[in-house]
Amino acid sequence: MLAELDSQFEDLENGAAINPQYVIALNGGDVTLLSSYASAMLIELRHAIVNHAAIEGYTLSGEAVVSLVADPAVKRGTCRVTPVDSAASATRTTVTATSPPATSAALASVVMADGQRIVLDRDVITIGRQSDCQIMIDDHNVSRRHAEIRRTTTGWVVTDRDSTNGTKVNGEKVVNGHLLTDGDVVAFGSAQIRFENS
Repeated sequence: MLAELDSQFEDLENGAAINPQYVIALNGGDVTLLSSYASAMLIELRHAIVNHAAIEGYTLSGEAVVSLVADPAVKRGTCRVTPVDSAASATRTTVTATSPPATSAALASVVMADGQRIVLDRDVITIGRQSDCQIMIDDHNVSRRHAEIRRTTTGWVVTDRDSTNGTKVNGEKVVNGHLLTDGDVVAFGSAQIRFENS
């Protein structure tokens, strides 16, 4: 699916937005096998689209939506991924699940290294060494205004603010922004916090 996203980007003019809505067609037997996991899987796929777009610098034309459909023409153990606009004429026998619509993130918190919990109670939370940051970290490896965590329609996104030592999520450097999920470990230089959905 991410390869399809890249392919769409290559086909568009500079700055054009990509349609982030996809249909995954599976054999009916595979759909049945996945039925108990479908909702969680689709949410993860939606997050993967948003994260990939942020990393690559793509502009999305709307919310990321992924749907599963049963298609007898698809062989067992395989799938077919199609952007929604070109999937309109595809044969669809059953729509089994869709990812829930993205909503503004409501409650979340971060847990500091010393166990202190800080509730994210505003749309933009700044992190840094400076005393006016909402999350102040007194560490010489942390820049004065190191990063920010922002509430978006798809969830909480952490963005580095050109810090000296960078920001990482689960060990991977944040380039253009990273959509946080429950339990993510975010490092600002050598200082770490844990993100939790409340």
